[in-house]
Amino acid sequence: MPACTDPPPDDAQDTLRVAVVPGVTIGRWAQTWRERVGNDLTLIQVPAHRAEADLLAGHVDAAFLRLPLRSAPPVLRIPLWQEVSVAALSRENPLTLLDELHSRDLAEETLIVAEDDVLAWSTPPGLPFTGPPPATTQEALDLVAAEAGICVLPQAIARAAHRRDVLTRPVTDAPTSQVALAWLPLDGETPAPVETLIGIVRGRTVNSTRGARTAGTAQAATTSRPSAPRSTPRSTRANRTRRRPGR
Repeated sequence: MPACTDPPPDDAQDTLRVAVVPGVTIGRWAQTWRERVGNDLTLIQVPAHRAEADLLAGHVDAAFLRLPLRSAPPVLRIPLWQEVSVAALSRENPLTLLDELHSRDLAEETLIVAEDDVLAWSTPPGLPFTGPPPATTQEALDLVAAEAGICVLPQAIARAAHRRDVLTRPVTDAPTSQVALAWLPLDGETPAPVETLIGIVRGRTVNSTRGARTAGTAQAATTSRPSAPRSTPRSTRANRTRRRPGR
């Protein structure tokens, strides 16, 4: 997906522009949109720290991003799903012998935190990385592969990196991140195309009655939790079993 830079020209404004942060997959919802509405949907890959700013600037009409948001209302949001947090480890790290980890397992590890970190672990375990902080998670994973330390991040972001030289293990007590659909109301109302997208995300059928919803009503309804568009990660085993090295 292209990066979001400047707003598209006026003749492209009929297209719903949706920002998507790394690691978030909305392919099933996009397919449903195209089946019901047509091809007037543009998905724009943006860095995690840019999504909210692009929404407020009007560069996009809606955004699939991670909470919390830095701005107060009028940005509205529907929380969608919680992500599993994992530790990214070099293949030779002894912790890869375990199926899952606890923060106490990381006490002797060097923790690398990228500048685009989305977990904001307030009291992280381990030893601080003494080198310059990597600007991106990708750079942090390069350091992990070089055995400079470990990195804790959402599992979806780790999967999106497609690293063969880095293994991941769930961290049972690490902070988690939450994906949400956010949008900016116009004159107190949710724009009709965004309302259509909300209906798809909520699982409404094509014959469902949408009804008139104000932006305030939409905000009050954010307690509903639509399911993620891909299968929920399988829960880890209750017992901490050991793996053979390299697996």
